[in-house]
Amino acid sequence: MSTNKATDVLSLVIINIDTLYDQILPFFSALCFYSRKQIDFKYWAIAVKLHKLGYIYLPIGKSLFLSIAIYINSNRYSTKKGWPNVSPSNEEIEKIFTITPPFFRADNSKGKNHLERSKEITVSRGGRLGFTVHVYKNTDEIPMSPFKTYRAAQLAIGLPVNSKIVSRYIDTGKLYIGEYLFASSAITINTEEKK
Repeated sequence: MSTNKATDVLSLVIINIDTLYDQILPFFSALCFYSRKQIDFKYWAIAVKLHKLGYIYLPIGKSLFLSIAIYINSNRYSTKKGWPNVSPSNEEIEKIFTITPPFFRADNSKGKNHLERSKEITVSRGGRLGFTVHVYKNTDEIPMSPFKTYRAAQLAIGLPVNSKIVSRYIDTGKLYIGEYLFASSAITINTEEKK
């Protein structure tokens, strides 16, 4: 919990996805919203479900999750030129939920929490061997890149080993602190687009 010194608003940050899905989501789902915040809540609830059930491990799920993140809250009101203020479509949302959730495909995942299921998927995808990470600073790939693990990439740019930055930013097209781009395969950066 923290208090914003400028506004005196108290913020409670919950990072446990099981708590968000099992307790916070049902609590707020029972309430009526009388503002446009109802729209943000709808998309936030979908994002929590995508995360909790493991859909974010599928390319289609990760894409939907990112489009929700770009659309909700203050991003929806941006007047920045070229900003994608388009809400994810109902068709996109319905399509993904017709797929069996990745975390419930195997009987041995029943009764396990989100962290345990995440580890199972990571290992099944080769996580113990590491993941290739290409790190670009501005338009150039940094020395020693590509890296064989997220940890090595994080250390190379001065992040702590337990950071989640690479896993949050990889293959999203978003720049970390406005200058680092993480990709699982080599990319060509169009320098004209960056101008």
